[in-house]
Amino acid sequence: MSDTRTSYIGENYQLDQANALDWLKTLDDNSIDLFATDPPYSSGASLSRSRRMKKTSTQYITTESRKRLAEKLPDFEGNHMDAHSYREFTREWASLAFEKTKQGGACFVFCDWSNLSNVSDALQLAMWTFRGVLVWNKTNARPQLHMPRRQAEFIVYATKGTPSDSFNIIPGVINSPNESSKNRLHQTQKPLTVMQQLTAYAPAGAIICDPFAGTATTGVAALINGQQFKGCEYSSEYAVRAAARLQETARQLAYTKPTTGGEN
Repeated sequence: MSDTRTSYIGENYQLDQANALDWLKTLDDNSIDLFATDPPYSSGASLSRSRRMKKTSTQYITTESRKRLAEKLPDFEGNHMDAHSYREFTREWASLAFEKTKQGGACFVFCDWSNLSNVSDALQLAMWTFRGVLVWNKTNARPQLHMPRRQAEFIVYATKGTPSDSFNIIPGVINSPNESSKNRLHQTQKPLTVMQQLTAYAPAGAIICDPFAGTATTGVAALINGQQFKGCEYSSEYAVRAAARLQETARQLAYTKPTTGGEN
């Protein structure tokens, strides 16, 4: 089968528009320091089929914003699996990621409450050592009638063996408001501040990988932190947006980089 990927390559980053499972197989074994990724949540996987089958814009964009943002933020694939399918999908890509990760490397995987156990189980089935769960506390979460606020999303943390002693200390709870709809380039875009704190776990120069890159917030955070980035995004439209963000971030960092040399 011929390789039909579109690649966007710059200094310290490469983004490919491709299927994640196919793309992961192309990476060198034992080459990645940290996977930090936000796969489709398949929200409602443990609930009704009717909820799973809704458009992603119906699930992730508020009613008052939906019509205005329908064209700006297209629906995305991979969000309609039931709980068993989701666990198997996670196990499959996590097994590939495990092979590509350096000994002592790590993995951060975002999920919601409904799939927290599936993600942690799948990572262990893929040979990762489950280390715990971090929390993103969404400080601007909307209230729910007669229910507690759903202001937490979860980040499952696992390592390939004993964690590398090059890793840094980061918070176990990351406090940050969710990205406002008007500023998003993707329906489920994570705030840059969240991804900067998360990827700061790895040292400068580390290779950060995200096989579900969306609009490359993970990659932008990695570049800002002085790291390298390898990513993949299935949607051609979102891949174009991701590439533009990476290119602009690299340009800004190059512009602000201090120069050295003698006096003229």
